[in-house]
Amino acid sequence: MILRINTYIHIIFNVIVPIILGVMIYIKYRNINIIMFEWFDLFCIDNIIFYIRNHSYLSNVPFWFKYNFPDGLWVYSFTNLMILVWKNNINKSNFYFFYIISLIASSLEVAQLYRIIPGTYDLADILFYLLFGFLPFLFLSKK
Repeated sequence: MILRINTYIHIIFNVIVPIILGVMIYIKYRNINIIMFEWFDLFCIDNIIFYIRNHSYLSNVPFWFKYNFPDGLWVYSFTNLMILVWKNNINKSNFYFFYIISLIASSLEVAQLYRIIPGTYDLADILFYLLFGFLPFLFLSKK
């Protein structure tokens, strides 16, 4: 299977943009007590971040957009990156490598359910991991 679009365009729109969009959703909508905001403080960009939080539109968005969509975007981005790293050489014997991030993320979510790791279990997260892990394969063709 090979990519149907130019590699550079693929990297920009299917690897970089989803990561940036996920970060922007976190910046705007997530609690400032998460570690990401400590990193912003460490890099002395916390003033910029708080400006973005206080001066951007769309204050009322659905719950899934704030909490599930960014995780799905990151799985989507990583899966696309894996496709590029493997140089589009996808076949029946290595296909599971491309879906590994969705399976790991889903396993971590289940581990939260059983309090093995800290966090809040959310079935919607698992659904987003699986869906967004599959989406990159829509950009492939069998040529």
